[in-house]
Amino acid sequence: SQCHGVMDYETNQLIRALIRPLETAKPGGPDGNLVALYVSVHGFVDRGELYFAVGDSVADDQETWVKFSELYDQVFKTIESRKDEYPGMRVAMFIDAARVGPQWDWGQFTESFASDCARDCAIHADRIAVVLSARSGQRSWWNPRSGQGLFAEVLVEALTTPRADLDGDEMVTLGEI
Repeated sequence: SQCHGVMDYETNQLIRALIRPLETAKPGGPDGNLVALYVSVHGFVDRGELYFAVGDSVADDQETWVKFSELYDQVFKTIESRKDEYPGMRVAMFIDAARVGPQWDWGQFTESFASDCARDCAIHADRIAVVLSARSGQRSWWNPRSGQGLFAEVLVEALTTPRADLDGDEMVTLGEI
């Protein structure tokens, strides 16, 4: 039940801002070994590499982009460093990264973020589950009435109401979300 915000962090601080809470979070869930991370960014692929664009990212300056692989590797290293304290610790990463289509002004012509993410996340899939807001070719929409992304709204609803408990066992699994 620990929540940390990352709004307005600059490129160099995004990974650290997500990892810092993971270093001390107490896992929960039915087996007491799960921590959830949520991040809302723009995801894109450049030359086969997954990146996030954040508030201060610049289209023609790769130094302002955040490599997805660096975040993913840091998440794995962090949960590994805590294996004595929490054996079998797992992380569910909820990533809202598909709000726009191909971005011509960024020179991005591909919509392969979701499929490339699935490929890159296979290495630690038993420890890190990545849930994206949209599949390849789909968009993640914003609700102007609430000022929230629809992915975030549905995620919060799934975690806080019984509607997502599809099998009625009083637990909401990643599969049910």
